[in-house]
Amino acid sequence: MENNIFDIKGLTHFYNGQKALDIPSLQFKKGKVYSIIGPNGAGKTTLLNILAFLNNPSSGVLRYDGKEVSKADIQRLRMEVTLVHQTPYLFSTSVENNVVYGLKIRGISRDEIRERVVKGLQAVGLSGMGNKSARELSGGEAQRVALARAIVLRPKVLLLDEPSAHIDVGHIKSFEGIIKDLCQIHGTTVILTTHNLIQATLLSDQIVAMREGRVSEIGADTETHSY
Repeated sequence: MENNIFDIKGLTHFYNGQKALDIPSLQFKKGKVYSIIGPNGAGKTTLLNILAFLNNPSSGVLRYDGKEVSKADIQRLRMEVTLVHQTPYLFSTSVENNVVYGLKIRGISRDEIRERVVKGLQAVGLSGMGNKSARELSGGEAQRVALARAIVLRPKVLLLDEPSAHIDVGHIKSFEGIIKDLCQIHGTTVILTTHNLIQATLLSDQIVAMREGRVSEIGADTETHSY
């Protein structure tokens, strides 16, 4: 358990009286990349929302970094775990201001913010677009801004819901490189949902398959990235 960032035991979650999740046991290790695959309605996004501390499970135990999560921990833990939604919300301001926001509320120094923002926008292929209005972005550009906004925070855990769904083919390799750097340089645990089995196989240390709210299969831990 010491090497687990998340440890789930007997977790269930209900929506409108219907069981959306039923997971007896599931662990995610620190510094690994995980892909969660499965059809629509399998419970993938619901699980990410619980791991991001946005929703509380109906029952069961969720441990984060060896400690059972309590309501008193939620605000602090949300500073360590970042979720990028499939259709991200951006503030109606510039691209740069969107990326800067999370750093400011964390009290990062001005010089450090400037450096991280430049590197973040460069990493997602949006250098020179800091002054552009978020309202003028395409769907793929908006998703890349949301990714930049997440990676500049250097979270302990990065959760990505269908992260490459709207990213054009030309930027997919850049996205995969970002994931690699986060894990190798910063020790970030990355958990993403995807319908792309080929990408999941190439990108992940382990694949978790879900169906009807349950974990149907867990692939072998490869221990190394297959880039």
